[in-house]
Amino acid sequence: MKQPSAIRRAMPQDWSAEARLADQISAAPELLRSYIRTLERQGDPGRNLQELVYAREEKKMLAAAIVELEDTIRARDADQNPTGD
Repeated sequence: MKQPSAIRRAMPQDWSAEARLADQISAAPELLRSYIRTLERQGDPGRNLQELVYAREEKKMLAAAIVELEDTIRARDADQNPTGD
């Protein structure tokens, strides 16, 4: 089982979908970038929907990390107290 420090090292520095999407948009040709940005402004002018989607994604990732850490703690406790006392 991975230790928490190993989990942190295994995760990329910027693992958010927002960062990945921004990188992909930045790599696109200028006309496509302009078109995408226009669609973003028209579809979500206040960026409220985008923030909600990213918050939901982040919540899922944090919940998964919590479960993994709890499992690590349980396994460590079981190793330290194998008799179950």
